Amino acid sequence: MKNNKICASHKQETSPVIEKGKCGENAEYSLHKNGSIYIYGSGATYDYDEKHGHHDERLSRFKEKIKYAVVEYGITEIGEEFFEDCNSLIKVELPDTLTSIGYCAFAECEELRTIKLPDSLKSICRLCFGACKALKSINLPDNVVLENGVFYDCESLVHITVSDANVNLVVEDDVLLNKERTELIWCSHLKKGRYIIPDGVTHISDFAFDSCDKLTEILIPDSVKNIGMGAFNYCADLKSLTLPDSVTSIGYFAFSQCVVMESVTLPKNLTCIEKETFRRCLSLKSITIPDSVVSIYDEAFKFCEELTDVTLSRNLQDVASDTFEACDKISTVRGYRNSYGKIFPERVIGKYKRGVDKPHNMETSPIIKSGECGNYLEYTLHENGTVYIFGFGEMFDYNMWNNVSPFTQENDKIKRVIIEEGVETIGVWAFAVCSELMSVTIPKSVYDIRSGAFDECDSFLNGEGIIIGFEGPYTEKYSYYNKINFIKN
Repeated sequence: MKNNKICASHKQETSPVIEKGKCGENAEYSLHKNGSIYIYGSGATYDYDEKHGHHDERLSRFKEKIKYAVVEYGITEIGEEFFEDCNSLIKVELPDTLTSIGYCAFAECEELRTIKLPDSLKSICRLCFGACKALKSINLPDNVVLENGVFYDCESLVHITVSDANVNLVVEDDVLLNKERTELIWCSHLKKGRYIIPDGVTHISDFAFDSCDKLTEILIPDSVKNIGMGAFNYCADLKSLTLPDSVTSIGYFAFSQCVVMESVTLPKNLTCIEKETFRRCLSLKSITIPDSVVSIYDEAFKFCEELTDVTLSRNLQDVASDTFEACDKISTVRGYRNSYGKIFPERVIGKYKRGVDKPHNMETSPIIKSGECGNYLEYTLHENGTVYIFGFGEMFDYNMWNNVSPFTQENDKIKRVIIEEGVETIGVWAFAVCSELMSVTIPKSVYDIRSGAFDECDSFLNGEGIIIGFEGPYTEKYSYYNKINFIKN
């Protein structure tokens, strides 16, 4: 094609046709040897997604050959996935009859650099230009309406322009908003440093800040209620974030791959943490999940490699088994008392127990007995008379008849008990008749010492025993009422 000039019509094209066929009820295409493809006829093209029955006829069959596309006058709609994955397509011309561009219509056209949208265009559907990685700028027509995520993963897109006459959209400070300024749709990848989201914005759209890797701080106002899917995905220089309590929903992988983010404050009215929300937040050190949260979904914190401290909602009802997968440094988990042992992921427990800095792993005295003492609790008894209890959740309850505690069974050997962070209760009759017991270390996570836990521990209860613990209403009060010496840990 001389000078890369595209003809206005297939009828004017002199390059030989190499492929042709139907692409709509009243639409056809012709693909030419020079890399140009013409879409002509009238009305809508086919939708090429799987559910509409034309998936095998996709133009991506010719993706290595298509370089220039002309949609001719008379075509009114470009269907779903129509040019998707035509990754050699460089330039597109569209007619003044066009009113709609469908879902993923140009998605993954990675070499697309030039496309002029006609004034007739009324709607651009979701992910229409997703992963058009070479697209640098685009002008939006005055009457167009955008669905969510139209420009997802357009990593080179730095300028979107609209005219003052645009009835739906406005651009301010390289940020695209709806005309009412209640929805933030897109932010330029050129923006760097600190950005304050305008007060009055209630919704941050899907992928709005996706790959804005020069932003170090984003301030979110109390007006924001919803944060869309992937909204802050790969904000690679964002170090911390505070979400206001006005936020009630956060979409899938909203903060995924914020690789230097060390802390995030979650809103108190959030009810669930969606799939992959914080996946690969490699620097996140701690997380407190508010009590309003009842569900945490798949891979929410997967690959948070520096995560050590987790405080869970006490109202959790469902936790995906891979929520904390590959979070090898978790050492402290708090909360989640009511149903903890039933559904908390085992693989997290395993990683916790292997932590080399835990007290039971630093004990040098040989183990003479070990076993389970809770759904997710284990113990070790050592030659020197020390018992370590570690893991997560509630200890089993015992009795003196048909379910005797393993500690009562070794009552004359136990001198010291060290309960590690994560254990939440000391069970009924757990250490009954441990006559040689002199000291018990109790962590912050323990909220209940149940009846008979230390019954007939004569040395422990006669004024010689000590509890080593943290200042607070529960452990201190227990020590006081049972006349056991208390030492602040």
